[in-house]
Amino acid sequence: MMRFNHEPEEESKELFQVAAMVDVVFILLAFFVMSVQFTGGERDLVLGYQDQTQSTGASAEDLPPAVRVRFNATPSGAVAIRVGDSALPDDGFDDLTALLTQIDLPRIPVVIEADAALTVQQVATGMDAVLASPMKRLSLSPSANGPPS
Repeated sequence: MMRFNHEPEEESKELFQVAAMVDVVFILLAFFVMSVQFTGGERDLVLGYQDQTQSTGASAEDLPPAVRVRFNATPSGAVAIRVGDSALPDDGFDDLTALLTQIDLPRIPVVIEADAALTVQQVATGMDAVLASPMKRLSLSPSANGPPS
C-alpha cells in the first residue's frame, strides 16, 4: 500500500511580485506601440456631402515684397517720412510706428531709404520707430537721389 501522507516541502517565504510584472508588461507594450510603422497612406473618403466654400484669403502674390519707408531731409532740418505713397508729418516717428503696427505683417521686410543729408541720429531714430512696431525685418537702402552734391 502506498502512503500519501507525506509532509509538505518547505514553502517559499517570497511572494510573487505582481506590481513588478505589470511594470514590465507596460514597458513592453509601450515599446511595441512606439516601434510600429504604418505603411498605408492617407486617402480621401467620399462621404457624399460637399464642403462649404471658404475664402482663401490673401496669397503671397497679393502682398508687396517689402514696405518702403523713405526719409528725406527738409530745409528746416526735420525728417520728411513717406511710407509707400503716404506722407506722414515731419519727424512723425510715432506715426510711423502706429502705421506699421496697423500693417502688422512681420514676415514682410521694411526697407528704409534714407537721404544722405540726414544725420546718423535721425536715421537711427527712424530705425527705432520701425523696430518698435511688430515688423522686425529691417534693412537700409541707399537713397535713390544719391549723395548730395
